[in-house]
Amino acid sequence: MNLDQSQFTPCAPAETPDVTLNMVHTNNGKTSAVIAGTRETPKGKGEASISNGSLTNMLIEHSPKFEELLTAVLDIKSTLGPKIDALRIDMGHARKDYKKLKEHVNNTESMLATFHPTVTDNGKHLQMLQNLVKFIRR
Repeated sequence: MNLDQSQFTPCAPAETPDVTLNMVHTNNGKTSAVIAGTRETPKGKGEASISNGSLTNMLIEHSPKFEELLTAVLDIKSTLGPKIDALRIDMGHARKDYKKLKEHVNNTESMLATFHPTVTDNGKHLQMLQNLVKFIRR
């Protein structure tokens, strides 16, 4: 299912101007949701972004796999976040390594509790992604 960017309304602005949530088109015509921003680390500000070509489709289709992808992303951030300044996650790779990651990360339930997967039927309200932006800002 290919989606046209005009089907989406912009998400509410992030609380800080350095965090953005954009709907973009990739070269192959698929719609991709991209979260990008900066966050404070012990060594200063670090870059953080999450993107995937099928992310939007998964949201609209309410795919259980999307919850696994988000879990893996949160697991990666929990594990690596304090150790690195820059964190760039390919959610496709995150899904592939999901089981392996889960074995090494504690507090998965508390991480999952930081967002609530609510998406309207028409796919215009990407609350799950907004909550993930807030998580990245921590």
